[in-house]
Amino acid sequence: MKKDWSKCTEEELQVMPFMRAQIVRIMQILNLSGAEFARLCKRTPNYVTSVTGEIDSGTMRSLKESLPNLNLEWFITGKGTMFLDQFESKDSNDSSIIYSKNECPLPIYNDLFHKYSEILVKCARLEYENNKLREQLGI
Repeated sequence: MKKDWSKCTEEELQVMPFMRAQIVRIMQILNLSGAEFARLCKRTPNYVTSVTGEIDSGTMRSLKESLPNLNLEWFITGKGTMFLDQFESKDSNDSSIIYSKNECPLPIYNDLFHKYSEILVKCARLEYENNKLREQLGI
C-alpha cells in the first residue's frame, strides 16, 4: 500500500530521516504525491520511501531545476524559509537592498510578505504542472 505523505504529522516528520522529512514538507506544501515528487527529481516512483540519508548532487540539481525558488539552505539544514522570497527595495543612496521575509524592517510589509510567500508556493505548483503537461505533449 502506498504511503499518504500528505497526512504525516510534525511528530512523524521529527522521527523520520531528516532529508525525507524535508521532502515530505515540500510535498505537503505543493500538494504532490511521492511519485510526482520523484518525477521532479527524475527518480523512480518510490524514491521518497528510499531516502534514508543524504541526497546525491544529481537529485539536488534536478530538484532545483524543477523548483528554482526552493531554498537549498533550508532543504539541507532546515534553516531559513522553504522558498526564496525576497523583496527588493532601494535605499537613499540608490543601491539595491534585499530584505528577506524574516528581516523586513517595516512591520507593515509582514502581511505583504506572507501573501508573496503564498504566491511563490502557487507559482511553484503551476511550474510543476506546466512541466508535467509539456512532458505529456512532448514539448
